[in-house]
Order: sequence, then C-alpha cells, then structure tokens
Amino acid sequence: MKARVVRRAPLALAYGCADDERLREVFAAMGAQVRVLKSEDWGTRLGVLAGEAGPAGEVEAAAPQPSVLVFAYFTDALLDKALAALRTAQLAFDYKAALTPTNRTWTLQMLLEELKRERAHIEAQRGRP
Repeated sequence: MKARVVRRAPLALAYGCADDERLREVFAAMGAQVRVLKSEDWGTRLGVLAGEAGPAGEVEAAAPQPSVLVFAYFTDALLDKALAALRTAQLAFDYKAALTPTNRTWTLQMLLEELKRERAHIEAQRGRP
C-alpha cells in the first residue's frame, strides 16, 4: 500500500514581526496564510504550530527578542517569491527557516538556538582569509 501524501497550504509562522497586518497582506497576495506566534507558543513544536498532529511540547521557555519566520509547506518557487515580496515590502526578520522533517519536532526556541549556531559558523568562515 502506498503512503498517501497530504498537500498542505503554504503557511508562514511569524514571531516578532513589526507589522503583522502588512505581513498578512504580503502572504495573502501569493495564496499563503500567516500564523502570528505569541510568547506562549515559544515552547510548542514547530510541526504542531504548522497544524500537524502530535504533542505540543513541554518546554517552558521565555520568549526571546529576535524575530523569526518559518516557511511551512512552501514550494521552492513560492519560497523565492515570498522572500522577494518580503524585501519589497521591507519586512525584515532576524532569522528565517523552512519547516523540515528534522526540525518539525523542535520548539521555536530549539530552532533559534540552531539558527544562531549556523550563523556564527558562517560568520566565522567569512572571517577567514
């Protein structure tokens, strides 16, 4: 029996955006939804925030200052379009990521820690002669 693949609508998970309404307009223009996250969502698993079934997570965490945008269920072409539209609308986020099979079980806090490590590694690489 073949596994059935469920297609989900593109969804952006946004935390710490300066203009939530403008963000919704930008994504609505391309047929994507936005879920604006609050501090109480910080310890919830990304997959659950994106509408997948599963345990929410038990992490009690204080919400940080950086803004984060997670792209869930975006095709490559739609992701490129979304990034261009965000630049045009001058909506900046400190960190951006895509929902993956690996990170869907992480909390937003865990994702941010990984993104910070990746950024530090990249910046260290750039600093080398």
